[in-house]
Amino acid sequence: MSENKQPRKYDAVIGTQPQSPMYGAVMGGIDGLKNRFKSVEDVSEKAKILEEALQYEEEGEKYLLEILEKEKEREILLQAYTLLNNQNKVTIEEIRIFRENKEYFVVQKKLKLLKILYTISDKNPWIELPLSEEDGAIKYYLQSYISLEEARVEGQKRLAEAQKSLAEAQKRAAEAQKSLAETRTKISARRELHKVQQRFNSTEDANLKAEILPEALQYQEEGVNFILKVAETTNEKEILAVAYDLLKDKQESKIQNVLLSLKTKHPWLLP
Repeated sequence: MSENKQPRKYDAVIGTQPQSPMYGAVMGGIDGLKNRFKSVEDVSEKAKILEEALQYEEEGEKYLLEILEKEKEREILLQAYTLLNNQNKVTIEEIRIFRENKEYFVVQKKLKLLKILYTISDKNPWIELPLSEEDGAIKYYLQSYISLEEARVEGQKRLAEAQKSLAEAQKRAAEAQKSLAETRTKISARRELHKVQQRFNSTEDANLKAEILPEALQYQEEGVNFILKVAETTNEKEILAVAYDLLKDKQESKIQNVLLSLKTKHPWLLP
């Protein structure tokens, strides 16, 4: 029994007829459309192919914008411009919602594209489309709004920069005030320490000197240096014992070296 070689209903068939250009664009996505556009020489045919771009939504709009930036043929430019303009027209109702409620999202995407279209038409007056009275009013409003919006954004940017500069200036001023306060504190402390030194040096009484010496410790580093100097120069046991006691808990190597020298010179200081 011979085999039946006729194709059945669902068999794959080799050598099928080529699909229509529309089918090719859909199957190839936006890249397929781009390839078709490049492969065609006829300007009118190219313009016709662009009509399919908006099937691909944002990708299609992006491609039409690329065409507006790169293409030189007026017919193709006008087609891309017309498609984008019609796709993104703003209605009176959208304007009303926007003006009354400031719902920017209502026209945000359209404004972005329309701004580009307005810039293109300003540079190429021949590309401008005839406008109805309503379209003209909307375009005038949107152009005014776009200018105001750009000015507002620029104003906010400059305000932010000014606020940043002010904050930095305030920080520097605070640091300067802190430094000034520290300087004043040091000057005041030196004056008070000088009074302590005068009282210490003005008396010959070793016991009184020993009573005065601890006051120097409150003036931090300069007070400690004064006590160190007294410890290194005095021979009075009462004063030396007090100076040693005031310094023994200090961990600085300079102080510990002086104390070690004192203990060597005055063994009675050892515990």
